[in-house]
Amino acid sequence: MSNIQFIVSADPGVENFSICVQELDSTTNSLKVVHLELLENTIKSLLEKAQPSFNDQADFFGDYFNQLFLKYKPKNICMERYQIRGFRASGSAAELINVMLGICVNEGRRQNIPFKLVIASEWKNDFNRKSEIPLKELYKCIKKLPPHCIDSMLIGWYNNKMPKSYYTSENLLKYCSDLKRILDNDSIS
Repeated sequence: MSNIQFIVSADPGVENFSICVQELDSTTNSLKVVHLELLENTIKSLLEKAQPSFNDQADFFGDYFNQLFLKYKPKNICMERYQIRGFRASGSAAELINVMLGICVNEGRRQNIPFKLVIASEWKNDFNRKSEIPLKELYKCIKKLPPHCIDSMLIGWYNNKMPKSYYTSENLLKYCSDLKRILDNDSIS
């Protein structure tokens, strides 16, 4: 049996849906980002007259995740739940993101992959307990790296209970630099 497994994590959004695949070596308990992507083809409308149609959007979105899960055969998947916060929140964004999460859960469960949905405060509080650098500061450290990309990686760390040693400033900056490099190279797969 291989000591290498893959984990998939995501920070969903209508415009910024970041997906991160990391290779987990269970012998050394180390991670390596192997795929990072800001999805462009998210579901943008549930309306009957949408172009492309809702069914076409859903099929394309589902096919993407089906292929991703088939390719990497992850040991687990974790994605952030969408919660409406404050008066600025969009009800339509909540609907769209929750439909997309439902499609992701369905695709993962059809392949018998354990799936977890986590609220932002849960993984962010865990991060802040372990990290040497506040999350808002980390976002500022790597220019032009969208926070969603950092979040998608860290959601995977949270779900796989990475040790506190992972959360040193030096290690976080190294991983974020790797994310930026991967994103600049249009993802690696």
